[in-house]
Amino acid sequence: MSASDGLISSITIAASVKQANPLLYHKKAIVMTFLLIWVAINILSVVVCLNLAKSRGAQPVFWGAMGALFGPFAIPFAYKAKASDSPSA
Repeated sequence: MSASDGLISSITIAASVKQANPLLYHKKAIVMTFLLIWVAINILSVVVCLNLAKSRGAQPVFWGAMGALFGPFAIPFAYKAKASDSPSA
């Protein structure tokens, strides 16, 4: 058995597994799509929280971190944030 025969048999096995269980590949695609959308929403939340905090005189680093941790749920709180008494270092 040569190296190319091993490669061909591996490809054949992978193709037969895909045919035997196509839902497994479909579930992986759904999970990957969900993760990409979740990451995009969190990045957008960080940007929105940072900009809101800057415009309102609050601590942008803190509100950016809150946007990263809590996603879009942090946006209303960043909007309500008041200017901090001490300037951020």
